Amino acid sequence: MISQGIKENSSTLSSILSICANTGLYKEGVEIHSRVVVLGCNMNLYIASSLVNMYIQMGLVIVAFKSFYDLPKQNLPVWNLVLRGICELGRSTNALVDFYSACGALVDADKAFECIPPQDVISWNSMVSVSAANDLLREAVRVLEEMRLCDKHPSAMSFVALLNLSSRRKELLFGKQIHNFVVKLGVDYGSALIQSALIDISGQIRLSEQIFEALPSPNIIGFTSIINAYARKGMGSECLGMFEEMIRKGVKPDEVTFLCILLGCNHSGLVEEGKKIFDSMRTLHEVYPDRRHYSCMVDLLGPAGLVDEAEELLNHASSTGDSVMWSSLLRSCRIHQNEDVGRREAKTLMDLEPEDPSVWLQASIFFS
Repeated sequence: MISQGIKENSSTLSSILSICANTGLYKEGVEIHSRVVVLGCNMNLYIASSLVNMYIQMGLVIVAFKSFYDLPKQNLPVWNLVLRGICELGRSTNALVDFYSACGALVDADKAFECIPPQDVISWNSMVSVSAANDLLREAVRVLEEMRLCDKHPSAMSFVALLNLSSRRKELLFGKQIHNFVVKLGVDYGSALIQSALIDISGQIRLSEQIFEALPSPNIIGFTSIINAYARKGMGSECLGMFEEMIRKGVKPDEVTFLCILLGCNHSGLVEEGKKIFDSMRTLHEVYPDRRHYSCMVDLLGPAGLVDEAEELLNHASSTGDSVMWSSLLRSCRIHQNEDVGRREAKTLMDLEPEDPSVWLQASIFFS
């Protein structure tokens, strides 16, 4: 269907998710969820209901609650799905902790947690997740220490949440403490997800490489993480080399992988290489670029003076282009004194955001 250029709608996606849930095709269901996010359909009530149902059947209650809470408006059937899932799983108190955690209701989550006699590892992990999800570093440290005193070990997903928290807060020391905790539990305990999160937060490229090299069989998450680490350091050639290694090992890249490679090319000024990678997305790998990829290409081509190419690229992505991209291109036109393209970009920008004073200011600066 997709190969023939027929775009799936909400009814199609909802039906496929229901089929995946009812037949136990959970891996395929998660892949469809990724497709839903890329298409921006995750706020659709029917699709979200199917996601809630699927994740409850998988036993991933907190993921189900996250899909539920993300909805702008919950109706009775969705509420019934959630309540039914809680009852079927037979862990109503733990599920309440998960629910309040997903909703960001920290006080209520804590009260529900205190009602569990005694607290099990599931409820402890829920409290770790709620602290991490709400950027509460001190609270996360407190919960982690209490878990250690109770001889409870965080789950792999909790470790990932804590590592992501340390990355967001730029708390490298905390990230290293989590790393040490994982090492003490044994190398086997450090799943690919944890190792990939460690690659992301290490901040030291050699350490990131060592963690990656320790992976017995790197998957897409591991490869994308190390490519991202290279990209952040402006090591575009290394990004490309790792991408080639990824393809050699038969690991299929996704849209995030390509975004990291393009960022690496951008930060390294590898214009021609970036163009080849972008062109290969659709033709060789069947990955469709979204606004993030187009934005990255505009930032790559514009500063290099290739404003005509950047304009042509955006024109071919008329449904994807936005004011941020056109604004970036207009700045490049001003820097490289390309008045012809700049006039067109200024007009396009003013048509897109006629009420935005900053747009008119940028246009007037260009014409001055």
